[in-house]
Amino acid sequence: MTIGRVAEPDDSPTNRPRYSIVYPGFGPGTALLCLGMVVSIVLFGLTMPYYNKAASDMVSVYEALLFNSGLPQDFLIYPALLDRVLLGWWFEALHMLGLTPISRLEDFKALTDIKAYDAQWQTLVVAGRIYALVTGIGCVIAIVGLVHRWLGVWQIAVLAGTAFAFSSGVALGFRILRPEMLTATLVFSALLVLIITSRQEQLFWRLLGLSAAAFLVMLAILDKVQSIIPALALLPLALAFGTRPPAAGQTGGVSARALAVALTILALVALWPAVLMLGQGVAAMPGMPIHDTVYRPIALSGRYQPLVAGLIVLFMAGYGAIWRIGVAETMAGIAAVVLGLATGIDLLYLQSSLGAIVAVANPVEHLQALSAGDGAQLLSQSPLAMISTILGAVGRSLAIHTFFLNPMHRPTLLLEWLSWAGLVVALRAGRPQMALQIFLLLGCAIAQDAIFSLRQVKVYYLPYSDLPIILAGALALSQFANRLMEPWVERATLVMMVITIVWGHAQPALAVYSRHEKGKVCGIVVQFTTRMTIPYCATAPKPVGAGFDDS
Repeated sequence: MTIGRVAEPDDSPTNRPRYSIVYPGFGPGTALLCLGMVVSIVLFGLTMPYYNKAASDMVSVYEALLFNSGLPQDFLIYPALLDRVLLGWWFEALHMLGLTPISRLEDFKALTDIKAYDAQWQTLVVAGRIYALVTGIGCVIAIVGLVHRWLGVWQIAVLAGTAFAFSSGVALGFRILRPEMLTATLVFSALLVLIITSRQEQLFWRLLGLSAAAFLVMLAILDKVQSIIPALALLPLALAFGTRPPAAGQTGGVSARALAVALTILALVALWPAVLMLGQGVAAMPGMPIHDTVYRPIALSGRYQPLVAGLIVLFMAGYGAIWRIGVAETMAGIAAVVLGLATGIDLLYLQSSLGAIVAVANPVEHLQALSAGDGAQLLSQSPLAMISTILGAVGRSLAIHTFFLNPMHRPTLLLEWLSWAGLVVALRAGRPQMALQIFLLLGCAIAQDAIFSLRQVKVYYLPYSDLPIILAGALALSQFANRLMEPWVERATLVMMVITIVWGHAQPALAVYSRHEKGKVCGIVVQFTTRMTIPYCATAPKPVGAGFDDS
């Protein structure tokens, strides 16, 4: 049953190397994981009809064609700026290689031959699904690599990658065109970058890590405004995962004060156009249409943005105090974060769209405008009613995480229960910081699901809460790194891997084998593709059905 060579846990010279299908090696294990993703999409989803996930796939393809034609966005729900650009480049690359005849909107033909018209769409959507697969493989490799650098145990890194790749949201995410998989990876990659670079001896690398993490977070928000929810969770997580600089005074030949001055100047240069951009978005927000509603101001509209900025500075000052970071380095760190965030915001100038600017500048109003269910009226409720709504959301989230009270196709919940056990082990072993870290990661997942449940916890949103569960599981498992090669542990791990992979295919199988209704194109897609004619929707009914979430 063996593929790769590993060492037995016992260092006795009588032990001989053996082979393991679970631990074939870091490189081979990662390669097998990526191959598994390729096989998965070939078996489930690559060739399913283009209209099966119409609101996701067709609208994303349309926006990429608009980008390549130099036209502004029509679809501003996410607003998916990053995916729009990357998918547009993907189509251009395929067109240059002669693999697809269409890369711009003007290339698309409204053929009267419906079969030929469908063939155009099928070609583009299949190309888009391959892009989703490539993006998914990139996300998984990023998590595997960062977890390896974080914990230093490649076996745990590959297991974390497997749990991530075949978690329900990602297993569906790398075969359809939605932004959650990529944005969740960006946000929690930022956390891992912070953890890893905080251990660097040279101050330059620690500051670079702060700036890079802030930039990754802003990229996620530019792609989907909802990413601000897990992004704010990074503040307490960063405090818990902090560490004192391994070698105080190691600045790579440059003083902390000089770096603080240089970074402050760079941050101000990047911040000025960012502030102008955000100011434009705040001013244009009241009454601006989005989807089938309009933006409505809330009590703190235009004022909570600086409060969030102040909160970030407060947490960073607290980090410096808790972990005994010098004042100069703390100031340099604040400037590095501002530089990263402002540089991300400045990318909006490359894709000038007032709707996208308004969405990014007013995240609370954006989420409120698109809310449904209990979240639709949350901010307009009385304090007592608001507390009741929030407690109801927390209750629903806790029911989901018990699994038994509210079952979901979600294999990461098995890992969550093991993580709670690992938390107890950490406490009993005298590792309170590790226990706190596991607790906060799991609490982050539960809190996010509570917020999402104000609308509805859909499988698309699960990458945001599954990733902290996976990181908590990896951290808990690191306590048993020296026992991973024991035969019974290896067999149990293999069983868990098989369960995860099989269970993780429940949602993709439902997507592939569910009833394919072409009518959803006319019921949903036409309202978001106003520059394109869909021949069989000439007499389309008013939009009906699942809406832009494409359930």
